[in-house]
Amino acid sequence: MAVVRSSTLAFVGRLFFVALFITSAVQKLQSFDATGGPIMKAMQPKMDHFLARLEHFTGIDLPLEKQAYVYLLAFATFLEISGAVLFLFNSALGAWLLVLFVTAVTPIMHNFWDITDVHDRMLDTIMFFKNLSILGALFFYLGNQPKKLRVD
Repeated sequence: MAVVRSSTLAFVGRLFFVALFITSAVQKLQSFDATGGPIMKAMQPKMDHFLARLEHFTGIDLPLEKQAYVYLLAFATFLEISGAVLFLFNSALGAWLLVLFVTAVTPIMHNFWDITDVHDRMLDTIMFFKNLSILGALFFYLGNQPKKLRVD
């Protein structure tokens, strides 16, 4: 029986891990246009709601016009694809980019606490906690990097 090297297992694990991000980013890029494409139809009401809640609870009114959402979507897609590719090749920077992406996207796109439809709430609850698990895995990865790559 052949023994699989741990570096091979680690690469395959990272490949499976980033498959989620790469396929999602490719899907966004394939449908992206000047208006943001179909993904913008899902993002815009979520962003509107998030910004309204942010202002309600903190008093902070971010002066974001709806036209700027397409730039936020483009930046999020950049973080997602670049983070995934870098992480695939064992880069801590890639992990940090994915942490930034997941941390920014999760409370906006998976705000289960504000959803009244039972099915939609259940779906967004699952997605929220999936993203929380992904953050945990990224932090685990970053915490196990050699000392010179870690931010202590």
